[in-house]
Amino acid sequence: MPGQIYRTPGVYIHELAVAPARELRTGVPLFIGYAADGAAREPLAVSRWDEFRLAFGEPAPDRYLGYSVRGFFANGGTLCHVCAIDRGAPVAQALETLFTSLAKGELLARVDLVCVPEIQLFPGQAVALQQQLLDFCRIRAKEAGGYLFAILDSGKGADTEQVLQQRRALTGDDGALYYPWIKVGDGPVATNGCIPPCGHIAGIYSRSDQMYGVHKAPANEIVEEALDLETVLNDRDQGELNLENISCLRAFPGRGIRVWGARTVSRDPAWTYVNVRRLFLSICRNIEEKMAELVFEPNDATLWMRIRRELSGYLGGLHRSGAFQGEQPEEAFFVKCDSETNSSELRDQGLLVVVIGLAMAVPGEFIIVRIVQSDGRVTVTPDTGPVLPVPRKGSGDGSDIAIVTVYPDPPGADLAGEFVTLRNKGEAAVELTGWMLRDLAGHRYVFPQYTIHPGAEVKVWTKPGEDTLNDLYWGHRAPLWNNTGDIAYLYDARERLTSCYAYEGAASKKTTRRPKQG
Repeated sequence: MPGQIYRTPGVYIHELAVAPARELRTGVPLFIGYAADGAAREPLAVSRWDEFRLAFGEPAPDRYLGYSVRGFFANGGTLCHVCAIDRGAPVAQALETLFTSLAKGELLARVDLVCVPEIQLFPGQAVALQQQLLDFCRIRAKEAGGYLFAILDSGKGADTEQVLQQRRALTGDDGALYYPWIKVGDGPVATNGCIPPCGHIAGIYSRSDQMYGVHKAPANEIVEEALDLETVLNDRDQGELNLENISCLRAFPGRGIRVWGARTVSRDPAWTYVNVRRLFLSICRNIEEKMAELVFEPNDATLWMRIRRELSGYLGGLHRSGAFQGEQPEEAFFVKCDSETNSSELRDQGLLVVVIGLAMAVPGEFIIVRIVQSDGRVTVTPDTGPVLPVPRKGSGDGSDIAIVTVYPDPPGADLAGEFVTLRNKGEAAVELTGWMLRDLAGHRYVFPQYTIHPGAEVKVWTKPGEDTLNDLYWGHRAPLWNNTGDIAYLYDARERLTSCYAYEGAASKKTTRRPKQG
């Protein structure tokens, strides 16, 4: 203990208090709507229904905010933030004013869900307002360090065709559309007691997160406080709506009203399911938080090792909790931070780059995430390319066009001698125009107009050069292939994986595979 004087010899034990790592909670929504007096309010943290009533007023037929927040707590929610917008302003303008304010503050780092039930007070503008919300989640929230997922409501009294039209008009990865509305005991007479379900769904998200983790799909869960549904769906309806990624609520005799779907509005197959997208967003939040602690550290091998250790420990904990696919850690995730991802050119620009892979759906097939630290800021973004599988020994050879060699460590300068060799093992010529070669770090080479004939080989050199019949040139001015091990991937013009080649140091091992096509 500082300042303590020891008057006798001996062994002294001091217990040092270590500040725990900050835990970023999930299942914490931001509710946006109208207060009883219609005035705009600063965001307020609310942990009990009574706190909301005192600050914003009782539920009322001319606004849905109170019903939604009450439904959140009734379904297991424990903490939310509530922000009242100005009822005297046009709703789109009021939302824009709020979004601008949120992007400048710190609240976005403390919430991960967003619900705006009052959108349904404006049926003619509802789709445009929901798109405004999705766009905020996609761009400005992330720029401000927020990773939000929007819970969207179908329209009042909508039939299946109307909700399908609503869904088709929405674009974005960070939201889910729920249908139909639910009936509560004191709901508005004008809607036959029915209200938008977003608040109740947010409570279910929160309850599921607390019990199982964000990686568990919030489906087959009872909707507490719901007495009935505005529209009763059958299996045929559900099947049609599932195809369009609409998350349904169903009523089952003896089993209550349940959430019977967990699909996002994304058109990207990688983000079809709510739990997969929310897990990804949660990982981004936590990684950004962890990386922010390292902004003043020297960008060298010591830092790279620390990053690999800390992020691997974090992702390993998620793997042990069941968040990823794959029995072994190497099938579930990887962390790459070394001289390959941090070339001297990047370091000279003040950039620190980390690449991680997450097996969200299939063991060994990774969603690639790129983390860049620059000027004290950390950005975490998914790679826009196809999902990368890790080849495993014995996975088979199902492609006529195969990667047969990666030569990463030639004598002399690596750049001068690096190349990848492809071979046509089939009996017909194959047009390679538009095909793509890619490494684990995400560098891509797109083939120019080129045809490879049966039995022929072509080398793709890393360095710049003039293409010839048997030699193509990537055009990089720095080596790409990691001498300590890497993976080469070959995709056809439709972005289907046709071949993989993995190597470890000087000893290479080849695996070619044709993955399942969904």
